[in-house]
Amino acid sequence: MADHITSVHKKSAADRYRHTATDRHFTGLLRHTQFVPLTFFVLYASWQGQDSFARWLQAFEYSALLALLQLWLCRHQQPVNKLMLAANLYLLLGAAASVLQLSLLQWLLDLWRAQALFVGIALLNLLCLCGHPAGCLSVYPQNRRNGKKASLLLWLASLLAMLPAMLTQWPLLYSAFLPLLLLSLLEKWLSHRVNPPSQHGK
Repeated sequence: MADHITSVHKKSAADRYRHTATDRHFTGLLRHTQFVPLTFFVLYASWQGQDSFARWLQAFEYSALLALLQLWLCRHQQPVNKLMLAANLYLLLGAAASVLQLSLLQWLLDLWRAQALFVGIALLNLLCLCGHPAGCLSVYPQNRRNGKKASLLLWLASLLAMLPAMLTQWPLLYSAFLPLLLLSLLEKWLSHRVNPPSQHGK
């Protein structure tokens, strides 16, 4: 009887370990594919130098499907990556403007172009900075004060990320994708600083 109980405990522990490992791999996969919808949008909207707003509207519609899929896959992540969330909301907003023929929203998106993405990121980061326990980060900080400082720095960086879209006529790759990539790298570094892996098991 004792041997049976021991074997059950061992099996249960092994199942939990496999389940945890699977979750870790799945989370890592989501983390490395967080900007796939926006990447598709950038590639489709600027393919072969085509950069008309009509092309943008098509790109919004197609990439919104990927954005919905990604949001569904990330529904259990806590805390969610704010940059990924803002980018996908931007795509969904553009798709809604196109499908529902919202002329005012289309005009604003056409006027702001890539700048609208970073306005959305800055607004979402500001809301999270003021009201979310993780702030703008994708981890819960070990020290609340350090977390606030890191979130404030990321929010200020999101404001600076607007500049290429505001001051230049660069293609989407340089005015949207690269600034967002730099923001993402900064977010990863800050998240690591406020919650290093060595402290996860404590």
